[in-house]
Amino acid sequence: MLYKVNTRDEFMKLADFAKDLFSDMDYSYNYEYLYPIKNEETGEYSFEFDVPGIKKEDLKVSMDDSKLYIVGEKKGSRGYKYNKKLTLPKNLDTSTCDVRLEDGILNISFKQKDSVEARQIEIK
Repeated sequence: MLYKVNTRDEFMKLADFAKDLFSDMDYSYNYEYLYPIKNEETGEYSFEFDVPGIKKEDLKVSMDDSKLYIVGEKKGSRGYKYNKKLTLPKNLDTSTCDVRLEDGILNISFKQKDSVEARQIEIK
């Protein structure tokens, strides 16, 4: 016996199931791990992000532990939202954060932490 299956309906059921399954996830941030660029003259490490058309007052940069959050919005008819979340390397001193916005390029720089030498631990 042959059965007629409407593949479009079956596909739509599967798409609705996947949409419901992942509806609680937060996709508002573009999460990534970037490697910083080292400035040999100053010894600072920096990250650069292209944020064309976003003004300083429409941009927010914040940190939480080793995470860096960048949120911005270009307003107007051709506006867009900009969201980045990235993990900072452990060798950066987050208390020395310097943020600059020039010509649509956001530059965030940090100094390197002082290197800590390994210490010998006594075995008991």
